Amino acid sequence: MPLNYSKWDQLELSDDSDIEGHPNVDKRSLIRWKQRDIHEKREARKLRIAALQAEIACNDVLAPRLRRIRERLAGEANADETQTTEWAEDSEDVRTLSGLPLFQHLVERLQTSPSSAKPPTNAKDQVTYDGMVLSLLLQVYDETKALPSDEQEKAILSCLDRHISQLLEHTKKLEKELETEVREQKKHITSEDIKEGWENKVGCCARTRDLFVPGASDALLVAAFRAQMDGKAKYARQCVHQSLLLQYCDKLGKDGVRVFFEKMIGGDKRAIPVFEKDVEDTYVHVVTRANAAASSSEATHKEQIQLIPENPNATLSFNVPDGPPPDDLRLEGPGTEELNIEEVRRALTMRWQVFESFPEPLRVALKEGTLEAVNKVLGGMEVAEAEDVVSKLDMTGIMNFAEGGIRDETANVVEAAEAEGDGDGEGGGD
Repeated sequence: MPLNYSKWDQLELSDDSDIEGHPNVDKRSLIRWKQRDIHEKREARKLRIAALQAEIACNDVLAPRLRRIRERLAGEANADETQTTEWAEDSEDVRTLSGLPLFQHLVERLQTSPSSAKPPTNAKDQVTYDGMVLSLLLQVYDETKALPSDEQEKAILSCLDRHISQLLEHTKKLEKELETEVREQKKHITSEDIKEGWENKVGCCARTRDLFVPGASDALLVAAFRAQMDGKAKYARQCVHQSLLLQYCDKLGKDGVRVFFEKMIGGDKRAIPVFEKDVEDTYVHVVTRANAAASSSEATHKEQIQLIPENPNATLSFNVPDGPPPDDLRLEGPGTEELNIEEVRRALTMRWQVFESFPEPLRVALKEGTLEAVNKVLGGMEVAEAEDVVSKLDMTGIMNFAEGGIRDETANVVEAAEAEGDGDGEGGGD
């Protein structure tokens, strides 16, 4: 695979030899001052870029409004525009106004019932768009109030034309300055620009095939759920991303790692959006389930055990027995020839006995067959009791992970319990 070093084209290297010191100041202090100066300039550039973007966005809102006002004053606005813009709430009488009467009406309306819409900034006393328009109209009025009425209307239109032209010219100047600042910013690589690429991941996956083991993807989704519950949203999203990465590589077959990363590194315009959307949808689902679990936990003020579906689109089901196996049990279908009918009978009997041992609400929820109903019952149990129920559901096959697409958060506890059970059995044999 050819190596691509283009992302380092703008990297600046320095051995600090360009820092000229003073005999009374140690070089370490000079380097720190130089670093601080670089960071301060970088931060100032970021703030300047943000300010330019905000001002341009504000002007993009004001310029069309001023043009529409100018057209209304001159009687050039069409009927459709007056019904779909800020004039939509005006009465029919007001819509017929133009010239100086309309100008006076606009000023009065902006003074008495202004809109609260304003630029999305954090400024404490941010002026609204209506406030800016009102300020300009009052300025135009001051410039033309000494003129006779017949000349005042023309003067108002002329002033508005001048201000609109100045606004557009100023916006173009801001756009050029923004372009210059952004170009200067891109000349230097910062820690914010460095992102871990797919090249690093493919190397890790190719060297560490132990990542592709059954349950690794589910374990990462469980970790994502727990991280989201703990408020670690960034880590939760990373876990979801890595989980789906493993899933995609696994589903693409024996050579899945190479195929997947070739598409990602090559910038496949179909594969990348699909993968990113899958990551986003799965993360949103994890957030939804975590929020639901948190709300339920806050309501009950206790720890709960919940089953989390791996795929939001999966069809979940529980294998609920209808009763004990019949006396004339028969095994039919391909693959049943080698099965011992008595062992099957014992397994079915145990499944029925375990199901019957469950409390009535849990049996009803299992028969209903929805994960929400089962989780609701599990949420009302003590943690130890719920873990025991989950273990029995898994052991008897009532809850099938592979077919049901379910991920159990208590998987580690269940495995430990089974291992302990195996250890007891071996001890008894001795």
